[in-house]
Amino acid sequence: MKFSLNIRMMGWMYAFLCADGLARRAADGPAAKKRVAEEYRRVMERAKDIGPKNNLTSAYTMGAYCIAMHRQAGVSFEDCYVILKEGFESKRGLASKFLGAGEAYVSKKKLPGRLKWAEKTHRREYPNDWVVDIR
Repeated sequence: MKFSLNIRMMGWMYAFLCADGLARRAADGPAAKKRVAEEYRRVMERAKDIGPKNNLTSAYTMGAYCIAMHRQAGVSFEDCYVILKEGFESKRGLASKFLGAGEAYVSKKKLPGRLKWAEKTHRREYPNDWVVDIR
């Protein structure tokens, strides 16, 4: 997958959200941050493409960041979840600006756009397309 500006910005956001938790849980604390960022880039460059404007890009990049934390900082996947959860809770404003609020996903006003997106996912245009059904 191309390491585009969007993918890079998602990595910066997760690095910011996870910085405090990673410093507390990683064996070498803050020094792990740079290694995790480098591993995140390697993981994303090896990842199969899901398309440039896919609504699931944030979930895809979050998974890649968890893999990078696990590999480079030695934290378990359970700790990765806790680190992300604490980061989202402590920096709620930033996370909602990047990812949106949960209410937006159930909004009737946005339903036509989500239905179009779900239809587009069935075309399987990219190697790692996720097919979505909205009912």
